[in-house]
Amino acid sequence: MEIRIKSKFLLPILLGAGFIFLTTLSILPNYTKLAIVFLFLPAIFLIFRKEEQINEKNYLIVVAFSILATIFYDAVAQSVWLWRFPSDSVSFWILGIPIEEYIFGVCFSTIILGIYTSLPTNKNKENPIFNKVPHIRESVLFGVIFSLQLITWATLFSNPESYFRWVIFLSLLPSIFYMWRKNERIDERRLLITILIMLVGVVFIDSIFIPAQTWYYNEFALVGKIGIIPIDDFLFTLFNTIFIIGFYTSLPVRKKLTSRM
Repeated sequence: MEIRIKSKFLLPILLGAGFIFLTTLSILPNYTKLAIVFLFLPAIFLIFRKEEQINEKNYLIVVAFSILATIFYDAVAQSVWLWRFPSDSVSFWILGIPIEEYIFGVCFSTIILGIYTSLPTNKNKENPIFNKVPHIRESVLFGVIFSLQLITWATLFSNPESYFRWVIFLSLLPSIFYMWRKNERIDERRLLITILIMLVGVVFIDSIFIPAQTWYYNEFALVGKIGIIPIDDFLFTLFNTIFIIGFYTSLPVRKKLTSRM
């Protein structure tokens, strides 16, 4: 990650690359092509632009976690029939999961952290929006969340075909832990802006990916839809954004891979 390019140069390069991919690589399956253009290239921009502020060692830890989470989440989703993939929309499979889902998992985390770290910090130490949220000692909060996880897990046995219940189990409860823990280090202002951007991103991505038949949902597993976009996707994005930022900010600050601090 030594290479750094100014945004005014990197952005047109990646826009040009995206245009070339869309117009010349029609031979690629839909999910592969769209994942490269709308996920991989924006992630490249956020990592390699000269102005990036990501702590690379902590970022790599989050990426490693994201790959493991992708394997688990997609294995569950396909086995209990939350969503599935047309065979002609993906390039190949690793451990029963499309390679494009690994791209999605890594780029999803990268885009979230890239947006969050690029925003100006909140110099006001008092956070007026969230200062009324109770902050609880980690050991106590962990016990409460763990108990709720067990209850949620038990309900999943009775109805595993519920996208929302899996969101509760895998992202909502962990996000609550990071928001309420006593030593929480999330900049709430940056978090809120990142969430809003990511929710807009859901509309943009789903409006392109779903009509292209890159994946399809079990309609009975969804809470509902707004147009063609599942409400569950908004909830997935909301709570996973908090989860990923909470996990990233909970890691100890280490020296970056480059010489810059």
